[in-house]
Amino acid sequence: MTTFIYGRPSESLLSGALAVTVNTGGADSQYPAANLYDGHPEKPAKLTGTTGSWVAQFTAGQRVDLVALIHHNLAAGLDVKIQGNATNVWSAPTLSQAFTIPARLLDNFTVNVWLDLSTLVPVAANRTFQYWRLLINSANTAPVSIGEWLMYSQKRDFGVRNIKRGSERQLHRPSVVQRTDGKVKQIYDIGTTYRSVTVDLEPTDTTLAEIDALWRAARGQFKPFLIVPHTSENDAWFVTFTSDDRTWKREWQNYNPCTIEFEEVSRGLFP
Repeated sequence: MTTFIYGRPSESLLSGALAVTVNTGGADSQYPAANLYDGHPEKPAKLTGTTGSWVAQFTAGQRVDLVALIHHNLAAGLDVKIQGNATNVWSAPTLSQAFTIPARLLDNFTVNVWLDLSTLVPVAANRTFQYWRLLINSANTAPVSIGEWLMYSQKRDFGVRNIKRGSERQLHRPSVVQRTDGKVKQIYDIGTTYRSVTVDLEPTDTTLAEIDALWRAARGQFKPFLIVPHTSENDAWFVTFTSDDRTWKREWQNYNPCTIEFEEVSRGLFP
């Protein structure tokens, strides 16, 4: 069973939208809607109030398989929805799916919530719309801030072999450490946390071609993209590859062992 899923950078939809604008609530001019899809979660889009919405308009209907919110400040239990409709009228949108917003982590960062619309709405035509809305429908504890609003036209995976068991994950908390002559440590916390994951694969030739396509779409380390290391987790990662090089071994036909490393894009300080 495939449990590791991702979206190619080339299939991230908002950058190709005709317009992404504030739909309800007040726009914060210092943090415009364009920040929702600029690849920099540390630079959010904000509203001036605790409720509101953004709308993405496309020239034609766009199928959405995966959607995620990266580096938001949404309170636990808040009423937050992704909605799709044929027109920019939201009294009764055709598609409306709620996110589950959990409590903040103990370092005050929030969980990157995500939805697999390809599973929740199995018929592709029923998740294909010209207008998509991100709605914060109940009052947040502070003016709304969203680092990245990710939508992908296709959910992808690494094939039937998936990744091997035992993938290695790391949490990183950088700090400045100084020691006195008496070896007393003085530590300055930089204030950010980010993650990395290393996965081993034994891909078929078809899956190897898919990995190559992901690498080329990402331009190596250059473009970030969404991964979910295990579909049971309500926490998406916005990552890049960690190296300019990609290595695999042509062991024999249809068997190509390789290791891939991903590093989370730093979110800066907690929102």
